[in-house]
Amino acid sequence: MGIFFQKLKQLIFHPSSLLFIFFPIAATIFFGFLFEKQQQDLVVPIAIIDEDRTDVSKKIIAEIQKERRIVVHHASTEQAKRLLLRNEVDSVFYIKKHFKERLSNEKREETIELWTSPSSVATGVVKELVASKITRMTTAIKASNRVVELTEKKLGKLSNSKQLWEESYEYNDQQWEPEPLMTINFTQGENNVGKKRMEKTAATSYIGLWSFFTMLACFYISDWIVKEKNHIFPRVKTMSNGLVHYLLQRTGAIFFLHLFQIVIIYSLFAYFQMEQVNIALFLLMIIYLIFCLSLSVGLATLFSHLGSYYLTGLILAFLIGIVGGSFFSVGELAHWLKNVSSWMPQQLFRNDGLLSEFKVSLLMLASLFLWVFAIWRLKRIR
Repeated sequence: MGIFFQKLKQLIFHPSSLLFIFFPIAATIFFGFLFEKQQQDLVVPIAIIDEDRTDVSKKIIAEIQKERRIVVHHASTEQAKRLLLRNEVDSVFYIKKHFKERLSNEKREETIELWTSPSSVATGVVKELVASKITRMTTAIKASNRVVELTEKKLGKLSNSKQLWEESYEYNDQQWEPEPLMTINFTQGENNVGKKRMEKTAATSYIGLWSFFTMLACFYISDWIVKEKNHIFPRVKTMSNGLVHYLLQRTGAIFFLHLFQIVIIYSLFAYFQMEQVNIALFLLMIIYLIFCLSLSVGLATLFSHLGSYYLTGLILAFLIGIVGGSFFSVGELAHWLKNVSSWMPQQLFRNDGLLSEFKVSLLMLASLFLWVFAIWRLKRIR
């Protein structure tokens, strides 16, 4: 254990090495809050053409305008086309004539036409939002029609059927406030967080950012293998089990300090409610750290020049981070990317039952293979 304590002491009293081990904490918090702030300021501009011009169409528009992240531009057909061609709006919603009449007859299909351009990025989100507003209105209309129908069937023709319909409509519409009677609480990607966290942002994944910066830090801190590859290792391997013990103890000291940074970042996740924390997440972070160190050690044995090692490590960390979904969900770009992303190490933090256990086993096997490969490579040094 002498090598372990010697390396640990060296890391603690070496400012640059110690700084880079705790770099993932500062980088995760800084960029996490930065991305969160950008998302809070993000707005989606849309244009609305109202050809119906009734109280119902105006109410739909008013409901959309209440959404904090949507900016509505009232426009004519020609104005909307120009705004869309100039990319000044993300999409155009064309409310057709007889909109109120069709909704009153409980026909909501083909009442609003959607115009988009190749540069539209938030169409799906806004489309679902508009659809929810129409659903709310048609549900209330259908319920009110049913109330009047059943009442007249039982009591006969009513003189105040219009008043009854309006009261019924108002009552049904109020059932959506402050929230619908039935809701679905879902999460995307590796974010498995509660309602309070969802209100802040559903897109910022602190654990995803941590996974990227931790891998980057592991690549940097394992550069000692490249430095000692042609000088120390040829002498160490002549000793009985010397190479294996030397490699494990030196890497163990790095692992110990990284374990300390995991405790800190885990505590911050819990205190500021950045992620939903539990013992499973803590253990998965340790397993991910083992993989990152194994990957960096295996990669370091392939290089004799620091510059090439740093560049390759940086590219590899960014590539795995992007495809693995550390910054955003690549599955939205292409279906095949979603399949590739599901096998990246960052997906370890997704809660998908038995598949998660399989991924843990696969990652541990990959780590073991990388260690065997690294030892084999180092033993070949002459």
